[in-house]
Amino acid sequence: MLSLVGGAVLTRYLLPMFPCFYMALVLMVEALPRPVMRAAFVIVAAAFVGSWFINPSYPFAYENNLSYVDFIRLHQQAAEWLGQLTLAVRAATPVDVLLDTIQPYPTFSEGVFFAVRELADALA
Repeated sequence: MLSLVGGAVLTRYLLPMFPCFYMALVLMVEALPRPVMRAAFVIVAAAFVGSWFINPSYPFAYENNLSYVDFIRLHQQAAEWLGQLTLAVRAATPVDVLLDTIQPYPTFSEGVFFAVRELADALA
């Protein structure tokens, strides 16, 4: 559907078009009888609110709902880890010290731990 209105693969490229699309929909709905119009607005509002919290069963781009926030947080944490490891390399931190470091997030630190352990094995 989105490729028909401009060839965009990601919906974020269509953001400038959304206000025009929504205004056209509102004008079309306003032409309906008043009870039908109110019911349509309630259904659309409920669908918008529901789409914030319910992920579709098919693959979707992260920027299409609140999963994008999780995606951004993941990138921020990855940047922090890379920054920390860059500082360790620049400070010439010994591999033994890196192996003994206890990180605040154990699941993330396991990935770093296994990588540093492989480095230690390769250097030995």
